[in-house]
Amino acid sequence: MEEKTSPKNRDEQEIAGYRDVLSIIHEDFDVIPITQNYILQLHKILYSHMNNPAAGKTKAVQNHISATYLDGHTEILFTPLAPYETPEALDRLCAEYNRVIGNGEVEPLITIAVLSNTCSVPSSLLTRILKNVSR
Repeated sequence: MEEKTSPKNRDEQEIAGYRDVLSIIHEDFDVIPITQNYILQLHKILYSHMNNPAAGKTKAVQNHISATYLDGHTEILFTPLAPYETPEALDRLCAEYNRVIGNGEVEPLITIAVLSNTCSVPSSLLTRILKNVSR
């Protein structure tokens, strides 16, 4: 999809957002700080083609990861952090990533894998950012 083309549906809106974020990462990967503020800026850009009111913000409502079975019953599999806990957890996650990478304690790709598996919610954006920034 060309940059000047307007997205026609949700899939194209998502692709356009990823294109914009990945363009920033590829151009400035060596100076991008891993901080909550910068991640939220990228999150806002990611959703800029979708008019999403949650863009650039941490979650405001508690969510649950659940499974719905064929018989219709639903089971909660995992309860992520509460909304009020999320900003501090994201700050701690960024600080720990920066500490470990800054000290050269662990290879960046290993650090990303560990942090990706400890995130309170699946965070494909954070994972993609860290993978690209760590190159």
